[in-house]
Amino acid sequence: MQAAKKLSRVNSNPKIRVLIADNDQTSLFLIASQLEDMDYDVVTADNGFEALKILKALKQVDAIILNLDMPGMNGMEVARRIKLDDRFTNIVVIFASEPDVPKRIKESVGLGVFYHLTKPLVREVLKTIISTAMKDMDAGGITIVQYSSRLAGNSVECRRNRPHCGCARCAAYHH
Repeated sequence: MQAAKKLSRVNSNPKIRVLIADNDQTSLFLIASQLEDMDYDVVTADNGFEALKILKALKQVDAIILNLDMPGMNGMEVARRIKLDDRFTNIVVIFASEPDVPKRIKESVGLGVFYHLTKPLVREVLKTIISTAMKDMDAGGITIVQYSSRLAGNSVECRRNRPHCGCARCAAYHH
């Protein structure tokens, strides 16, 4: 019932829909307000379980911003489950958390997270990250995993087999 209440907050017209999952109500409100001011269609969830429930219920989610440190199901586990579900291949995953050690950031990149933001989020950075991710996805040139692996200098397998992506799997497949 709570998910239906959350869904009613969705704006009616904007093109890009962003799901935000954060157990910190202040952060959730601030991020949602910033995105709504930028004309994004915003849906919120209080935890990882609710985020997955909403994600499965909606026909379209373009990006998801996850708090890494939610109790119950944290952002890392939500990202793992998204990665395993073929319905969600094109969703941009972004983490938002307190400053973290490099090991956690590296782990998030391995999961195919597009970007790792630290709180408090800066409006212009948030806007740039989401708009860049959407342009890359629309162009079909860089998937979430490919972009993240370039940022981290890692060789991570992508899911698209595109000849121009440069990841180890695609290079072997196309050459």
